[in-house]
Amino acid sequence: MKKQGARDLIIQTANRLVDKNGYANTNIIEIAKKADISVGTLYYHFPKGKIDILLTLTREITQDFKREAKRLGFREEMDFSTIKEALTYYLSLIIKLHKKYRLTMAAWESEILSNLDYYLKLREKRNLEKEFSDEMNIFINEIERVIKKFPEENLIFEGKEKQLYIITQAIIHKYTYDSYGFDSDEEIVDILLKIILTLLRD
Repeated sequence: MKKQGARDLIIQTANRLVDKNGYANTNIIEIAKKADISVGTLYYHFPKGKIDILLTLTREITQDFKREAKRLGFREEMDFSTIKEALTYYLSLIIKLHKKYRLTMAAWESEILSNLDYYLKLREKRNLEKEFSDEMNIFINEIERVIKKFPEENLIFEGKEKQLYIITQAIIHKYTYDSYGFDSDEEIVDILLKIILTLLRD
């Protein structure tokens, strides 16, 4: 088996097991067994074990999230009569994508909290500021496109990009991991709409 082939197989297998059983209930031996490789081979490709696998999964999910957000985002042929209608479409999409990757994202945030020293060292090695900026820009660019379609709303966007992104993501993350207190996606979208429009009109 080629080295790259073994690595990809490990990631694919781990992804299926995490989706099925959750990260905490997935172990190295099970991943190796299901991938039909030795534990030694697994550690060859991922020396730190589960956290290295999780990091790779998180990177791949981030890229997939970006592709899906761009593919399903606003297109010129879309005809929305109001800004609320347009924002509802996009916020619903973002919630749907978060739910799709919920278990892996929750696992990564849990690992950050329980392995903070490792995360801080990792942040030094990787340009996480750029990754954050890239993710934010995808969201912000789509929102900006909506605002430009409704100039009559007189929304002020410039200078509020980071604040808007962080607030929106924090609420969606909370809702994705623990929907207690919220009755539906529609309710959380309605809350987000009020926050976004209030922020941009202030």
